Amino acid sequence: MTVASGEPQPSPLRPARRLRAAFVLIGLVGVMAGLLAYVLQASKNHDDADERFAVLSHRVTQGIIERLRRYEYGLRGARGARRELAAGLRLALGEAAAHELNALVQALDFNAAEQALQANHATTG
Repeated sequence: MTVASGEPQPSPLRPARRLRAAFVLIGLVGVMAGLLAYVLQASKNHDDADERFAVLSHRVTQGIIERLRRYEYGLRGARGARRELAAGLRLALGEAAAHELNALVQALDFNAAEQALQANHATTG
C-alpha cells in the first residue's frame, strides 16, 4: 500500500509478528533457564546425597569396628580369666583333679545346650 505521497506505509501485521517473535524468544529463554536450573539443582541434590551416604556409611563402619573391638576385648578377658581359673584349680585341687575337671568340661556338649536355648528363644519370642 502506498499513499498518494508515494511513501510506503508499514504493514499493520509487521508489529504483530515482531511482538510474537519477542514472546517466543522470551519463552525460549525462560525454558532454557528452567532447564539449566533443573540440571544444576539435580547435580547439587546428587552431590548432597553422596555426601550424606559417605557420612552415614563412615558412622556405621566405625560403630561396627567399635563393637568388634569390644567383643575382642571380652574374648581376651574371658581367655585370661579361664587361664587364671585353671591355674587356681591346679593349685587348689592338684594337677590330677584339675585335669579331670578339664576333661569333664570338654565332654559337655555346649553346642546341644546352645541349640536348646535358641529353640526355646524361638518358641517364646
